[in-house]
Amino acid sequence: DGTHQNSEMVNHQSVSEFDQDDLDKLSTIEEEEKMNKAASGYTLDGESEVSRKGSMNTTERIENPTKIEIVLPQSKNRQNLFIINNEIQSSSCVLFYLQFTQNLPKHLALLEMFLQLTKEHLISSLRYIEALGYVVGCDIRQGNANTTIGLRITVESHYPLPVVHSRIEEGILGLEEFLRNMSEETFSMSKSARIIARQELWNNRMIDRAVALWREIADETYYFYRNKDEISEIEKVSLDQVRQFYTNWIHPAGEERRHLTISIGPDPMLNKLDIMLEGPGEHHVRHWNLKELVIYRNKARSFPQVSSELLTRWYQE
Repeated sequence: DGTHQNSEMVNHQSVSEFDQDDLDKLSTIEEEEKMNKAASGYTLDGESEVSRKGSMNTTERIENPTKIEIVLPQSKNRQNLFIINNEIQSSSCVLFYLQFTQNLPKHLALLEMFLQLTKEHLISSLRYIEALGYVVGCDIRQGNANTTIGLRITVESHYPLPVVHSRIEEGILGLEEFLRNMSEETFSMSKSARIIARQELWNNRMIDRAVALWREIADETYYFYRNKDEISEIEKVSLDQVRQFYTNWIHPAGEERRHLTISIGPDPMLNKLDIMLEGPGEHHVRHWNLKELVIYRNKARSFPQVSSELLTRWYQE
């Protein structure tokens, strides 16, 4: 079941591909009616109509989507794009998400240091040099129940999706030279600033600490010493590790890159993407709509919510 599935460690290389049969089914009126019913068929106990009635022929089913984070497929030669058409507003909004891995202190420390070093440079290139628009954001997304982390770039612009997407990728490519030319002294200063900021956030106000602890309880993760462990891991991060992380996970040609884009646009004709992706093999962009979300979820594995080792440590202490 879904609970047992979350208790197992997931191998990122074993993400299932989407079967063509599942995609072909969506073209029929009957399947569309099933998807509409599934989109609004969740009961109060968290069990979906799709899972309970078996209306979709899939090998894996998600019982409670609000508690599960799926592992995105590698996107070196493929990309998943979720399209939302909004004809009310003239501007478009693009959410560019790069998933990293499970939310553990050693992983979050690496992602935080990468963001600390590159955020100002990336936002400046998108807001002023590329001039996409005034609303440009870059932060860390922590998934449902603290299960996964990733880098999120948000751009609100009057330019269509292809323009915004290509300029975001150009901004990410520009980080390669930026990190290559960074000195160890600059890196050490940035790391010290990040550690001080984390310590102040934890120690200055009791309400901030209470919010963090209550979230551990609400998310059923019970990692009450997460902040202390994360600060300890930040101290261990080196500049070479940040550069390697960028090369493998963030760079468009990275071997481990897992990328998903959500686009909200006023013009359905321009709210599409037709590009050539990096790397060998077949290149294509898969356009999804919200009615296909159930199939997208059910065709992917999920991250573990909490490990047994963590629960044992929490219980003993």
